[in-house]
Order: sequence, then C-alpha cells, then structure tokens
Amino acid sequence: MKKELRFTKKYKCVYFLTFILSKLFFWFNIPKFSIYFREINSIFRAGMWSILCKQIGFGSKIDSGFILRYKPNMVSIGKYSHIDINTTFEVYKELIIGDYVHICPNVYIQSGDVVKIEDYACLSNGVKIYSKSNTYDEKMNFVSMSSNAPVEYQKFKSGKVHIKKNAFVGVNSVILPNVTIGENSIVGAGSVVNKDIPPNTIAAGVPVKIIKKLK
Repeated sequence: MKKELRFTKKYKCVYFLTFILSKLFFWFNIPKFSIYFREINSIFRAGMWSILCKQIGFGSKIDSGFILRYKPNMVSIGKYSHIDINTTFEVYKELIIGDYVHICPNVYIQSGDVVKIEDYACLSNGVKIYSKSNTYDEKMNFVSMSSNAPVEYQKFKSGKVHIKKNAFVGVNSVILPNVTIGENSIVGAGSVVNKDIPPNTIAAGVPVKIIKKLK
C-alpha cells in the first residue's frame, strides 16, 4: 500500500519550507489587519462602483463583500456614508441613500419600489428591507408565494420605504413595503415593521408597536 503523502520526506520538506517563508513574508499580510488598508480598500471600491452607480458622494466608502444586483444606475449614495461588509442591494427601482448614513454588515435592501434613506440614519447588522413582496389574495383560486411560479399565480404588495433623518433600525429587524419611519425614531432589535412609525418615537415588536415618545 502506497504511503500517504503527508508522511513522506518530500512533504515534510515542502511543509517546512512553506512554513518558514510564511514567517519571513508575514509583513505582506500586516496591511490587511490595518485600519489604513481597510480605508483604502473601501475608498477604492467606492470609486469602482461610482462608474456604474448614479452617484456616490465624496467621502463615502463601500466595504468588502458588497453585492449589487440588477440596476446599479438607480443607486445614489450621498457624502460620507459607509456601506459595511457583506451587504446586498437588489435594485429594481430607485435606491437613495443620504449623507452620513451607516449601512451595517449583512444588511439586505430590495428596492422593488423606491427606497429612500435620509441623512444620519443607521441600519443595524442584519436589517432587511423589502419594498415589494409576495402576498396572499383570497379572491384568487391559486396563489403561490414562490417567485419562480408563473406571474398569473402570484400576488404582489409594493410601496415606497422611507427612512427619515436620524432614524435608527435595530439588529435583524425587517421592514415591509409601504412604510415610513419618522425622524429621530428608534426601532428595537428583531422588529417587524409593517406600519408607519411617527417621528421621535421608540417602537419594537412583532408586529411593531409604539412603546413611547421621545422628548
């Protein structure tokens, strides 16, 4: 029976040589852990996407793992906004992001209808926005929630999603079509937002409920 490669002298020589080289050239990897490397990488990505997008303002950054599908020419990003790691934009209609906005890691935005996020707003890690989604209709003989089903078997609900100035949406919240979140409002973690949130309000829950007004 043939000896396994990793127990041979050849393998040991290759392993030790590679191991020593990795120590000698470790300094090549140092920039990847540096804030400067991340900043430069994010600015580079923003510059690249600005060729395809409608607008990306000065000082805005796009981090690694960013995915933009379908219509990049309908995306506008203002000044000094940060699109963080592993975010996904699925764009069919206008997606407008203002100035000083932070889209945190793992956020998913689907603009089946217009999505507008105003200045200083923040979407926390894992937030999902759907401005168009499948829904149920009792009047139809057969309704499928599968997007792969024939169009005549599907029923859609769509409406603009508007997140106003300085609003904050908590971790893993879901925002459904035809919703406005008012200025300075806070949406608690894990909420399902299926109705408008007034300005200067704290709201949370499944479905979302108004908890209290902010002074």
